[in-house]
Amino acid sequence: MDEKEIIKEVKSLSRIKELLAEKRGEREAEAIILDSERRIRNAWKNYEGVTKEEAYHLKKIIPIASAYLSIKETHPDMALAIVLQSHRERANVAAVYLQKAVKLPGMKGLFMKMWKPLTVKMFGEKAGFKNVFYETDKNEFRMDIIQCPYCKAFAELGAPELAKYSCESDDIVYGNLEGIDFIRTQTLATGGSKCDFYLKLADK
Repeated sequence: MDEKEIIKEVKSLSRIKELLAEKRGEREAEAIILDSERRIRNAWKNYEGVTKEEAYHLKKIIPIASAYLSIKETHPDMALAIVLQSHRERANVAAVYLQKAVKLPGMKGLFMKMWKPLTVKMFGEKAGFKNVFYETDKNEFRMDIIQCPYCKAFAELGAPELAKYSCESDDIVYGNLEGIDFIRTQTLATGGSKCDFYLKLADK
């Protein structure tokens, strides 16, 4: 991982740093983020040579796991709460953006249409996923993830408990779209045999 990308990942922890500063002060927040940076750099040494698709997801996983572990080392009582607040705030921003987008003319149909090609490109085997796709009509999309690199990487990094919150982001982002139902019954990270995705136009 090049230096620019490392710096970008450290900057992605800015909200966590703010939350830490509110609770523990600027000096301690800075020290924890510096330790997070050290962990980020060390973590990437174990992922040299990954595909660009794998790297796309690791850039999301490694910073949050690193920050969580850094906070947990000195403040185990607040580590999860701080990381999750930042994580959920980011998911809520994406949710609001998508909620506005699907209200535009023709966007619901485009949203349904883009799922499979996007999944194959960014959430396929090159990225470490294994998926099962189901035949549906144009008003539905159905897929199961039967292998997830988020579960694998969070476990490798020593924070397996964080994986289920990546799944939670799906509920936040897709769970309240006007005219589109997002149905999920289980996830790998919570002990299921798969992560099921089922989206359909609500009026069809």
